[in-house]
Amino acid sequence: MTRSGRIVGRVVFVVLLAVLSGGCWGDDPPVEEGLRCFIHGPDPTKFGDIDPFKGCATGGASCICDVVRICYIEKGESKVADADCEKYTYGDPEATLGALPLGKDVSIVVECYDKVVDPATGAILEVGPTARGQSVPVRHDSSEDVEDCTVYMLPVTTFGPTYSPATMQVTEPFEARWGAIGESLNSGQVLLAGGADLSGQCQDWSDPACVDDVSSTAEVYDPGTGAYALVTDPLTMQPQLLGEKRAFAASVVLPNGEIAIFGGFNSSNNPVNTVDIFDPYEGKFYPGKPMQHTRAYHTATLIYNKESGYVLLAGGIGSGDATWEVWTPDPAGLPVTGALAESRWHHTATLVTTELDTAARNVVMLAGGEGGDPAKPEVRSTIEVFNIDAQQIEVPRYLCSNDGIAPAPKKKTYHAAAFVPKRHFVYVVGGFSDPEHLNPVKEICVWNTKQNGEGWQGDGSFSLKKGRGALTATALPGNVVLFAGGLCKTDSGTLGACGTVEIVFEYLNADGSTVVDIGPDDDFPIPMLWPRWDHKALVSGDGKAYVFGGLSGPPTSPMPVKPTEVFNPQ
Repeated sequence: MTRSGRIVGRVVFVVLLAVLSGGCWGDDPPVEEGLRCFIHGPDPTKFGDIDPFKGCATGGASCICDVVRICYIEKGESKVADADCEKYTYGDPEATLGALPLGKDVSIVVECYDKVVDPATGAILEVGPTARGQSVPVRHDSSEDVEDCTVYMLPVTTFGPTYSPATMQVTEPFEARWGAIGESLNSGQVLLAGGADLSGQCQDWSDPACVDDVSSTAEVYDPGTGAYALVTDPLTMQPQLLGEKRAFAASVVLPNGEIAIFGGFNSSNNPVNTVDIFDPYEGKFYPGKPMQHTRAYHTATLIYNKESGYVLLAGGIGSGDATWEVWTPDPAGLPVTGALAESRWHHTATLVTTELDTAARNVVMLAGGEGGDPAKPEVRSTIEVFNIDAQQIEVPRYLCSNDGIAPAPKKKTYHAAAFVPKRHFVYVVGGFSDPEHLNPVKEICVWNTKQNGEGWQGDGSFSLKKGRGALTATALPGNVVLFAGGLCKTDSGTLGACGTVEIVFEYLNADGSTVVDIGPDDDFPIPMLWPRWDHKALVSGDGKAYVFGGLSGPPTSPMPVKPTEVFNPQ
């Protein structure tokens, strides 16, 4: 690369040919300063059906990556701008990108397009993107030398394994991490902490007595390398442990980037009120200010992203089953507590704020769950709205029903929820209608933040294609929500792990109005690599949905799932 190939002293050198030689770096290009990205996909000899460069190694006409678009996107943005992109032919060894903004966190986005012939006109069209990937955020300053980034490519709307291009092997956590917490760090990495195994004598996977061999370890997943590393002291290289063993705790990212981990079951299967704080910069845990109550199966929601942060903790099995409290890490901060109208756990807590949705109020929506006697719980058919500004619980409302009659209220526990601010929608999805967790339901209840102030929308006919309990809901760019896995019933009525996903998406119909629909069609399922339920999902630093933990196998004899996987959105 000559000096004339540099723009404002910055280049992105993308080694597209590296994927043809098994994911090697190849010869280092003579770049004096800039950012060099290594593009790779899963080993095509093992994962040929999700090879993002299928047919390209042979140069055949079936290559699905004829055209490569390389872009940068600033951290916090959800869509790339055409002005920040360049197009190249697949295989160009000197694909460069224009000037990168200095001193800002950016990710490199790579997209593949297929060239096809329009049968009607004979024109060559670019179809896609057929495959996509992006790097974790990197910051480039004028004083830096050449820096490397990695872009993990997958076909769009496809699951792939967590994968290391260095070893060309699938990666997985050190522990199965059922019931662990997971949070995305500011670095783009993911922290996994705690979790448990399942007792071999377990009769009911949802019984707290089935939680066994609770863990105090933590590890970090790096989407850039696909690798997992135990959290260790950078000076002594000794593993750093939680203050005590925890499973089914709750966690938030505090304004300073630290992770607060609340409660959970300890090694004796008792809910605790202790708190651990993870400092990602020091790589250490330290004790936080305890909660007012013991809690497990509860929720934690960051409601004030200012000062040291304020967190709403609600419900859970323990002394706080019918309470809420606002917690702050500030030792001098006074706790604010109150009562819920009903005890509840296995509920969802969805934050809705004017910062996210200018048409909304500042509230946390606590929906469904179960409560009462833990030995004989009742499934809840109500929601409780916590008013953040007034710091109080409002009068309970029916779940999925504005008047309690039409449509009828719905009972939901082990369900999922996701907020789409641009649509003013909170989706409350699936779950079980019974405390035995044998009857997964299909309903997708839509809470509209603009309708009559706030209220449920529709007649109750919008639903999943199959009932799913203990599923996840992940909001993705483009007003898309991914519903993954869960426990489902087969045509014969047998209950088992769901190995497919469903997606809420939007499109413009013939008259130009927006239609909200759910797909894919039954004859085009999107399979997960490892069917699972009672798992976790979040968006990692490379823009993919990262899925970990959970259970698989028949619900009468389940096993924790150790492998992890990622979903690549459109």
